[in-house]
Amino acid sequence: MALSYITQLFEIEDQLRQAYPAKNLQGERDFAAVAEARQQRSSPILDRFKTWLDDEQGSNRILPKSPVRTALTYTLNQWEALRRYTEQGYLSMDNNTSERLCKIAAIGRKNYLFVGNERAGQAAALHYSMVSSAKANGVDAFGWLRACYEGLPYYRGGEAFRQYEAGEPVTSDELDRFLPDIWLRSNRSHRWELGEVRLKERESADRRKRQKRLNRLKHR
Repeated sequence: MALSYITQLFEIEDQLRQAYPAKNLQGERDFAAVAEARQQRSSPILDRFKTWLDDEQGSNRILPKSPVRTALTYTLNQWEALRRYTEQGYLSMDNNTSERLCKIAAIGRKNYLFVGNERAGQAAALHYSMVSSAKANGVDAFGWLRACYEGLPYYRGGEAFRQYEAGEPVTSDELDRFLPDIWLRSNRSHRWELGEVRLKERESADRRKRQKRLNRLKHR
């Protein structure tokens, strides 16, 4: 039964992706319309799902220390967080993107084991963030980082650096040219074409998974 509810929710998200597609690599879309559709279509399903979970949790059909009981308890404890995606259109139903980004650091830890010290760890985290930002914007990370390292020192005396060093919010727009999506507009040869291929592969794989879930649901 749980699989049936989950499949219905994913099917709605698939339909919303087609009705309100992303306008760019940053995932911009009609967020207000997506949120409204989720409230109208997904929220009632989630309400019925919650009722079923409560009934199962209160029944004697499931053993107290079984994996199913553990899953029920976890889901109910996280219920408000699990359904929060229906409140805003820019939120995602799943955390696949976060999982992929976490895997990068996990693989690195396994390969090189140590970063040296706390300062080196902070530098590694900074570079992970920058490289991931480049990939998310379809930018070749090497070319963009090189442009940043070569160009940023010339702005050391500028307003943005002064605000940063004073602990103030950086409101100056003088460094906006180094944002990956803006930088790419004047450096089109640094498009990350492999990333586009991988994105299409992931989308295709996701469609196959959703179709398999729907097929299983139809034959239940």
